[in-house]
Amino acid sequence: MDLWPLVQNRLHDLRPWSDASQTRVVNLVPKDFTVQADAALLTQVFQNLVSNALRYAPHGEVLLSARVAQNRVECSVEEDGEGIPPERLERVFDKLETDPDPEKSGTGLGLAIVKQTVEAHGGEVTVESRPDHGTIFRFTLP
Repeated sequence: MDLWPLVQNRLHDLRPWSDASQTRVVNLVPKDFTVQADAALLTQVFQNLVSNALRYAPHGEVLLSARVAQNRVECSVEEDGEGIPPERLERVFDKLETDPDPEKSGTGLGLAIVKQTVEAHGGEVTVESRPDHGTIFRFTLP
């Protein structure tokens, strides 16, 4: 499947939320990238990652990109928000793990679903974050 239109459609659907939070969202995925993935599941992965990015980077910027790395496509969702505290970083993909801030907490399922979906496609998902400098979620696909 073509990756750029899938990402673009997801961003279009999330536009009311990005507009409300005054967050600039940019699709930097090359238009010629294809991946072997279930479209509905991959849409859910981007939905969860971009929704989280919008929650943590109001008035900021969210960048979605992809590149070839070791015969795989590596996708990333990067935001310039507050970042994840180091003590929480290792648990972000755990089921029912959520932000202690009630204004930002969710169900604790979104990132667990991301991890499960990416791994079911034979990929891996990682997170890199620095407090006050933002977070980058990366995942690989065939």
